[in-house]
This record gives sequence, structure tokens and C-alpha cells, in this order.
Amino acid sequence: MIASPPRHSEPRTSARRPLPRRHIRLVLFAVIACSAWQTSSAHADTTIVVLPSESAESPSPAVAAAAAAVQAELTQNNVNVLASRAAALRFEERASSAPATLSQSDLDALPSRSQSAIRNLALGRYAAAREDLTAALKIADKGLEELSREEARARGVVDACLFMVRTYLEGGNRGLAREQAMHCRRMFPDTEPTSQQLHTPEVRELVTEVDQELANGPHGTLAVESTPSGCVVRLNGKRMGTTPARIEDLAAHDYRIQVECEPEGDTRGRVYTVALKKGVTNLVVDVPFDRAVSTTGDLALAYPNDGARDEYRLAHAIKAAKVLGADEVWLLSAELETGHVRVDRVLARTQAVLASASFEPLDAGGVPRARDTEVTVNALRAGSSVTVRNGQATAEATPWRAPVPASAASAEAKPAAEGTGTASRSMHVLSTGWRIVGIGLVVAGAASLVGAAITGVGHADDGKAIENSAATDAGYLAARSDWRTGRALPLVQAGLSAALTTAGLALALPGDNGVPWWGWLSGAAGLALGVWGAVELAGGGICDGDASGLHTAPCIADENRFMTGTLLLSQAVPLLAVPFIAWFRGAESASLSVSGSVQAGGATISIGGAL
Repeated sequence: MIASPPRHSEPRTSARRPLPRRHIRLVLFAVIACSAWQTSSAHADTTIVVLPSESAESPSPAVAAAAAAVQAELTQNNVNVLASRAAALRFEERASSAPATLSQSDLDALPSRSQSAIRNLALGRYAAAREDLTAALKIADKGLEELSREEARARGVVDACLFMVRTYLEGGNRGLAREQAMHCRRMFPDTEPTSQQLHTPEVRELVTEVDQELANGPHGTLAVESTPSGCVVRLNGKRMGTTPARIEDLAAHDYRIQVECEPEGDTRGRVYTVALKKGVTNLVVDVPFDRAVSTTGDLALAYPNDGARDEYRLAHAIKAAKVLGADEVWLLSAELETGHVRVDRVLARTQAVLASASFEPLDAGGVPRARDTEVTVNALRAGSSVTVRNGQATAEATPWRAPVPASAASAEAKPAAEGTGTASRSMHVLSTGWRIVGIGLVVAGAASLVGAAITGVGHADDGKAIENSAATDAGYLAARSDWRTGRALPLVQAGLSAALTTAGLALALPGDNGVPWWGWLSGAAGLALGVWGAVELAGGGICDGDASGLHTAPCIADENRFMTGTLLLSQAVPLLAVPFIAWFRGAESASLSVSGSVQAGGATISIGGAL
């Protein structure tokens, strides 16, 4: 009798077990969700600000109407648009605010309220005195830099501030009195009251303590430069010299700084709130930009004449977008020849005009032309330069270009070269049609990945069945042959998934504003998957049988590890490609091709481009 060969059941500990199926499903779900999230949220991350530019020489009411209509149309299309008033408030918060304006009634109220407070103090009516002084100091806080320009007014405000200190002291609240005295000295660091005799010895003593505390506290230096130089620098309204200025030994806290190049008193400079710290704090002011920016209502650019508008509007729009953190600025201005409105879609990072459109936002009766606005916005979103008349768009050859003045150019952004408008349009932003194609490719890649996972799990199940069977079992040889040939399908599907997803992301993702945060996150995830997949590949291999030709547990486990590593690497390719796509397409003169393939012998990533 011939004994049957024994079943091969070597200990499972002799080789690492393949990755559990539930873990593979989790990884696949995460990768598919990441790809879908990138394609759906990438465009939502782009922030647009609509910015009208006007000239006092040829004002046009159509520009403001067009700005409102364009903003409304973008909002209706679920585009992330920064509202005009919100943009003005954000600009004031991050950069500078309009200089304070005090009415004559405000100026009259200051001494009147102070005199009323003195009478109430003499009668011991501290609540009434505080009410008068609160109203007076509210005006002073609002117009600090304006009131400090005249010594007499500044001294009057100091008096009112110290009267408030007195109300707290005589009311038994020394803590609030000290806070108020500190506020007084910080508002007017070098201004004394009208007369020391106006204030009680207790008030003067507390002010001396506060002065000593400020003298012993941290100090810093404020260095102010401007373009052009030679402009007056004011600190809390008080003249401190001309640019370039270096103001030393200042107590470390907030100051209001203005830089003014016009003759004394002609034009007030915008107000920069500078948080002075220990050491040197630098402030650089672009005076032409400050003159143009208007934040009293909606954010806008205003110029004295057409020449200044045409010279500076592009550079100033780019600078405003950077302050606001916007990726694009849609810049509007009047066309002198036709009376229509021109809209330029400008990329903030590359300083390139992507596309331009000319349209008529209002009809002869002043009624908005909704259809013309809709066509204009759709064309600009697609990156097309057009002229729109009566709801019909006619293509233009290239978008409008203007030089960026050197004084206003950002140090970290390189201006686009002249004559590159058309190339820039095709390189930076693809049309909506191509984006739809890209999203379709990503979906097809995800479907291929699901197919690879299903066939891969099935292949692993077939291997387990072979592992638990004997060579003498019926159908063993046929099952082994099917298992060996069945490995090709999940490998092909994984490679196809990598290629389709990578190509789709290259078409669907925006690349006109550098690498976004989620691009770096995607790259990190791809790197992690790549390392994981490489470890699995290195520890595994194709199982063609051991020395006796049998497919033992260790051999099958090696192949399962190889298949798992291949699947992981196939998805590392598109995730790693995301930051490269964003960076290369964001470059001014770059073209990029990223592809990947997975074969039985390993995986390949190919990146080609011209820089």
C-alpha cells in the first residue's frame, strides 16, 4: 500500500500572516474617501474677492453695480466669495484702517463733558461724573490720532482721562483707578495735563507710580520705512520724524501709526495698529497703495485719475488679495471707450491675469442685465477671455495685461512675464469640461480599486483553500493553476486604478495657488502608504511552489503580502502626486506628467515635466 503524502500544516508562526481583510477594506475606504474629498473640496478652498477700481477723473456708477452683480452670481454658484463689506473689515483688521474723522459736535462735546464732570466731582456725584467722562473718552478713543495732532486738544483729553482716575480713587476702587491711569499714559505717552493743579495729589501720585512701572517694563524700537521715503511718521497722532524713522525706547504695547507724504494737514494717512514688542518692530508702508485703498464702505480701489488707476490697479489688487488671504481677485474697472465694465480674473500668487471679460451690467434704464452677468461669470470661471453683448460671448485673443510696478510687487511672488497670458491660462486652470473629465477618471480609478480589492480578497481565499487541501485531493491541480493565473487580474486593476486616479487628479485639482494644506496632507498619506506597501513587498513574493512543488502556508502567505503591498503602493502613487501636481501647475512655466504602473515584479512612478 502506498501511503498518501501527509497534509502540509507547518506552524503558522513560521511566516507573517497576510493583512486581515477588514484592515484592507478600511484602507481602501480611506483612500477612496480621500480622493473624493480632494476633488470635491479643492475648488471650495479657493477664496475670491470682487474688487472695483474707480477713477475720480471718469467715475462710473456701472462699476459698483457690476461688482455687486458679479459677487451675487458667484455666490449663487456656490463659489467661496468674500463679501465686499466683510472684505473691508478684514482688511482693516489685518492691515490698516481709514483715519478717524471727528465731527464738530464731537469736538464740542469733549470740553463740555469734561466741564460737566468737574462740577459733578466737586459735588461728589461720581456716577454722573463717570457718565460724562465715559462719553468724552469714547470720542477720544475713536479719534486718538486726530486729537493728538493739536497739543491743546491732547492735553484736554489727558485731563478727562485723569478725571476718570479720580472718580475711581474717590469711589474706593484703586484697582480700576490704576488700570485707567495706565490707559491714559499709554494713549498719550509724552503729553502732560493742562495743569497739574487740576488733579488731586492722589491722582498725581498714582500717575507717577504708573510711569515708573512703564519705565521699568519691556521697551522696544519701532522702525518705519515707506515708499516713497521722506514721509512724516505719526505715533498716536504725534509727529515723530520722517521715513526712514527709528523711534527708540518705546514701552511695549499697541500704537497707532500713520505715514503721510502730502504737505502737512492735506491728507491723513491710514492707521496701522502696531503691537510693539521687545527688540525692533518693523513697519513698511506702501503709500500709493494706502492712498488707493478705501474701506469706509465696501472694499474698493480709488484713484485720482485714469493714468494712476491703469498703472497701479493690478499690483494693488494683488496686494489686497494677499492681505485678505484670497486666492483670486476679480478686478473691475470702467472701459472709457465703451462705458462698459471690464473684469479681470487675477491669480494672487502668480500675479497673472488668467482671463478678462467686458460686459454691460446695466441697460439704458439702469436695470441689471442678469443674463450678461451670468455669461461673463461662467466664461471667467472657465478661464476664457470674452466680450459679452446681449447675452452672447465673443472670444478674445488674450486677457488684459498690465505691468506690476516694482514698488508694489511682492517680494515672495514672481511676476508673470509679458506675453504669457494665453499660456498661463491653459497651464494654471483647466476648463470646466476638463475638470469633469478628471472627476470621471477619479471615479473610474476608485471603481478599479474596489475591483482590485474584491478580486484580491478572492485570490487570498482561493490560496487559503489550496493551503488546507492535499495534492491528492480531486481538483487540486486545477485549483492551483487557477490560483496562479488569478493573481494577474488584481494586479492589473490596481495599476489601472493608480493610472486613472493620478490622471484624474491632474485634471480636476486646481493648481493656480501653490500647494494647499490638504495637498501636503495627501502627500504625507501617500508616503505612509508607500512605505507600508514597500515593507509588505519586501517581505513577500510570488508563490510558485516550494522545493517539492507544493503551495505551503508560508509560500501562500508571502504572495498575500506581495498582493497587499501592491495594492497599497497603487494608491500611494496618486496621493503622492497631489502636491507635485499643485506645485508644478502653480509654477509659472511648468508642465507636468505623472503616471504610475504596478506589475507582478514591482511598481513604477513616472514624473515628467519642464521647469
